[in-house]
Amino acid sequence: MSEEFTKAEWKRINAALDADPERYGLPERRSRSVVLASFNIRKLGNPEKKTNGAFDFLARFCAQCDLIAVQEVLEDMSALERLRGETSAKAGAEFRILVSDITGGRDGATGSTVERLAFLYREGRVVPTGIASDISFDRSYIYKTLWDNRKELLGTFKSYEKARTKAEADGKRKPVFVSPHFVDFIRTPHIASFEIPTGRTKEPYRFSAVNAHLLFGDASKQAEERRREFDALCDWLLIRAAKRKSYNQDFILMGDLNLDFDDPSTDRGSIVDGLKEMNAKLKKKKAATVVNFPFLDDRKSPRTGEMETIRTNARMNQTFDQIGIFAHDDRLPSWEDNPIVSGNRRKDDYDYQVFDFTNLFAEVIRKKPIPDLKKLSKAERKEWSKFIDRFQHDVSDHMPIWVRLRRT
Repeated sequence: MSEEFTKAEWKRINAALDADPERYGLPERRSRSVVLASFNIRKLGNPEKKTNGAFDFLARFCAQCDLIAVQEVLEDMSALERLRGETSAKAGAEFRILVSDITGGRDGATGSTVERLAFLYREGRVVPTGIASDISFDRSYIYKTLWDNRKELLGTFKSYEKARTKAEADGKRKPVFVSPHFVDFIRTPHIASFEIPTGRTKEPYRFSAVNAHLLFGDASKQAEERRREFDALCDWLLIRAAKRKSYNQDFILMGDLNLDFDDPSTDRGSIVDGLKEMNAKLKKKKAATVVNFPFLDDRKSPRTGEMETIRTNARMNQTFDQIGIFAHDDRLPSWEDNPIVSGNRRKDDYDYQVFDFTNLFAEVIRKKPIPDLKKLSKAERKEWSKFIDRFQHDVSDHMPIWVRLRRT
């Protein structure tokens, strides 16, 4: 395991963040607005697997928020409970947790990571309103998918069996089975309903938050399968959001969606086109639902002042983490509101950002921001990878993202 940050290094990191929190996207606490966040905290299970410095740093971010969707909570919830306690202490306010049961397969049965999906929320500012459930598809839908595509699926199984038999004979790793059609989620998304009180003369925000950690795999082999999971989840949300008489009409998707976004010049177009098609279908149905994924848009970096693609992983080459808004409430931001965020706005207005701790760590420890690793020599890339390893297990290999909503 790589060397972790020392106490002296953590002291320097926190001092740099104290000096200029806005530079790195740390949200400010404000009474007239709330901050909703999503954070994949790598293998948050046994608290002894993370250092005191890492817990202090994680709690420092969480204390700035009102609702955080946390992915990759392991079956052992001790670290989550420690994070809740340290967040409450830093915030001077009580935080609560709402957490799913384990998802991702039975131990020893599938080989996939068993994990939980959790919501960490500030008591009083965010109020759970009674609904908490998994998102699933009726089994008749699954049967129909299998039946309608039986010939293609059978051919895929036969090809997989040949590849698997050959790999076993050659002493190589078994190949991954890639389904040509969406059947079900690799990890079942979790949904919970919340209410955010607003001013005396305004209705509270009422919405269902969806916490998801979708399929990850080799992009060269599983990009389409990963995309199909994303499309299936969006379809589910669109159907629910279109039901105007549902308990909560508005949905906010928060999670690690593992979209392939390494080349925005090509990847953005296909994703955005699909979302625009969703919006068009909703308008045609007069559902009045607006779909907005702000983290797919470029925005002005508070660190450099330049327009740039938002990156959310520690290696700064992907935008796996997303917040998607499926809204009837016209107070919730639409896609047209995203470019305004890069201009001058009142402090409590809509905003969105990533907490860029990768560049914080790099600028403090290595005295320069993280470069484009693809453009480095092999030796330079190895050196930077060694640096990233110092924190991606202890803190996380994902950076948190957040959205600000005005309360009054």
